[in-house]
Amino acid sequence: MLKTLIAFGTRYGATAEVAEKIAKILKEDFKLNVDVINLEHRFIKEKELDEYQNIIIGSGIKVGKWTNRAKKFLKSNFEGKKVAVYVCSRRAGEPGLYDSAFSKYIEDVLNRNLKTKPVASEAFGGRKPLKNDEFYENRDWDKIKSWAEKIGKIFSN
Repeated sequence: MLKTLIAFGTRYGATAEVAEKIAKILKEDFKLNVDVINLEHRFIKEKELDEYQNIIIGSGIKVGKWTNRAKKFLKSNFEGKKVAVYVCSRRAGEPGLYDSAFSKYIEDVLNRNLKTKPVASEAFGGRKPLKNDEFYENRDWDKIKSWAEKIGKIFSN
């Protein structure tokens, strides 16, 4: 059975919720064996990657930057694996800002850090804290679902 790892870094929880949604779709719709790991709690050693054929790396964006551990994880050796990447960024969910967010947070970061070409990459909206423990939220769950289904098809072949 193909094993898939979703490894992510998050600051306000938006990236974690997206990881769980993607995992649910991959498990239920594509019958993939999926592990979800928050890199802020546990870092994956390269030797551990041997058991995975598929890798999804996610990161939240704060002040224009990936989480440190997710960015460090991008530098791992993923040779022979299918790799997909996503970020959650408030900018990516704002009309008119998606293209610049994708370019800055996906293309630029992957060009400098990822040694292999990803099979897919995407930038979703995110979450920003406001006063009184409230959040500004602009994730598009239909877009997340569609991307997860696309990844499921790629990972299943």
